[in-house]
Amino acid sequence: MRGSSQRDLRILHQNIRGLKGKTEGITNNIVTNPPHVLCFTEHHLESHQIDCVQLPSYRLIANFCRTTHRYGGVCVYVHESLQTSSLEILKYFTEKHLEVC
Repeated sequence: MRGSSQRDLRILHQNIRGLKGKTEGITNNIVTNPPHVLCFTEHHLESHQIDCVQLPSYRLIANFCRTTHRYGGVCVYVHESLQTSSLEILKYFTEKHLEVC
């Protein structure tokens, strides 16, 4: 990534209060100094919707979507320049008590 050293790790966290329709604004706000990791809480999306949200140069690596209650949810996008591996932690999720990814 432009302007970063190997020791830098930039993470952006945002309580997004609804991710749908906000991807263009997010992309415009991070263009000059893109973070390595984007973490969004309260994305308000269902699992079939979160897979359709595309952020240029980022890939969705983890998410949690509520199934019985409205709103909520968390997701993590990582810049395409980083290598990642995943952990299976779904068994620890409890809607409205522990929503992590």
